[in-house]
Amino acid sequence: MEKKVILLDVRSIQRYIYAANKLRTNIGASYIVENLFSEKLVKVLEENFKGTTDLTSWKNPDEKSGDDAQCQIAYIGGGNAMVLFDHSVEDDELKRLVALFSQKVMEEAPGLHIGAAIGALDLSDDESYKNSRNKLFAALKQNQNNIIPNVSLPYTGFTQICDIDGEAASYYDNDSLFPNEKHNYYSHEAAAKAKAVEQSNKNLEGMFEAELMSEYVFPTEIDRLGQKEQKSYIAVVHIDGNNMGVKFSGCNNLAKHRTLSAAIKEKTKNSFAKLLTSIVKEYAEYKEKGILDTKKDHGKNVLPIRPLILGGDDVTFVCPAQVAVAYAKRFIKYMKEESKELDEEARSIDCCGGISILPEKYPFFRGYVLSEQLCDAAKKQMRKLWNKDVPGSGSSWLDFVFLHGEQAPTLEQILKNEYSAELGKNGGMHFGPYCVIPPEKVGTEEKFDEDHLLDKLIECATKFNDHKHYMAKNKVKELRAVLQKDKGSIDNFMVQLSRINQKLPDVDYKHLGENCWGTGVNKGYTPFVDAIEMMEYIEEANK
Repeated sequence: MEKKVILLDVRSIQRYIYAANKLRTNIGASYIVENLFSEKLVKVLEENFKGTTDLTSWKNPDEKSGDDAQCQIAYIGGGNAMVLFDHSVEDDELKRLVALFSQKVMEEAPGLHIGAAIGALDLSDDESYKNSRNKLFAALKQNQNNIIPNVSLPYTGFTQICDIDGEAASYYDNDSLFPNEKHNYYSHEAAAKAKAVEQSNKNLEGMFEAELMSEYVFPTEIDRLGQKEQKSYIAVVHIDGNNMGVKFSGCNNLAKHRTLSAAIKEKTKNSFAKLLTSIVKEYAEYKEKGILDTKKDHGKNVLPIRPLILGGDDVTFVCPAQVAVAYAKRFIKYMKEESKELDEEARSIDCCGGISILPEKYPFFRGYVLSEQLCDAAKKQMRKLWNKDVPGSGSSWLDFVFLHGEQAPTLEQILKNEYSAELGKNGGMHFGPYCVIPPEKVGTEEKFDEDHLLDKLIECATKFNDHKHYMAKNKVKELRAVLQKDKGSIDNFMVQLSRINQKLPDVDYKHLGENCWGTGVNKGYTPFVDAIEMMEYIEEANK
């Protein structure tokens, strides 16, 4: 059985969401992307397709789908939507629906790029389904490369520029969309994103109603996250499931694809719910221990976390730097626990994450891009140990970097410029990525190095903070500088340390020489700089 198909996707999602350095627009943009197909596409089909439709059964894999309908949504998820049509529907009708949807997106979500491909899907057997589906996605990719639409209003020299995103300020704000701003004119893109914030909050609070208990709310401004004035650093945390393409490649029919997609989305939601529960449980301690400067909003406690992307296996949230490692570590562990309940094809969802720590006024998009690059670096380390044919060879990793002022644009350049030393390799003063959950069994010839366990970094940073039993604060700072110098400088420092009865943290590093640099597999790398940088941001990670 063959069906005609419209395959749609959203392009440059990250650039659209993080285009402006305003949390409100990030929130609204994320909501627009997440609900683009389930709201706007469904509405276009309801209002313009005259035949029989099934626009709801895709939401519940267990529900009997309307295979006899002339128009049926196959699935929505992962930035894609697939709509099936009976062969009685003319190709011109499919093109008309794509044009109507594109127009609606331009009107209601200016600045958002979408792509489309029209073709056929063979549902007669598993192999035919996979082959025809691959052809559809190849056509979609080709269209992406060949068609670059202009989706923003152009401006002339007589047009004011929007202070938020640099587009034409052609929208007059009568509704106080940006309460803390003094301007009245914004771009249509910024206005559309700001208008979506209220609905985004309602949806999010409804989704986690049990965890919030009518006492907690999510922040909509960066300065409401709870970071302290003297430590006004925030973190952009990006976490992504490992080898998801391999898991979905086992879906040889539409039913399996729907079931797996829905299951992973549910487990992601459950994991974030567990994270919120843990935050609420320790919320009172944040103020008492001086970790965060928690806020109130209309009598409710403002949470120190705001999810920006929470769909499928892809999660991005922003939080104060002081709790970023703890929250990322917990979420990754919760996903591992939740995925044990999935069927054999999806069981054991290991994740990798990246954390970019930056001043709250720093360009937000830059922080997100680096968190993605850090996540990719973590996945690269994971793949060294993983083999798809060896159960239990998956592992979860995390990496981080600090951004201060003007720095190189890529992670590789930052490590080379900021973390290189005379005794180390390029970037050798950065020891990451760090393993959150090690593999049960290594699937390659590579050996797992326990020195890269995240818990060892946390132990090292915690002991650097213990100035009574290890090193005085001024000596810790001095060590950071000495590690960039030659062997003689390091030897002299260690002699001085011994004379004043101080010592390095006694962490059980297997491959570490007397000069603070690694040996064997870790030759040219040292864990101490990462531990020193994380000293102020590690307290909550022990939980």
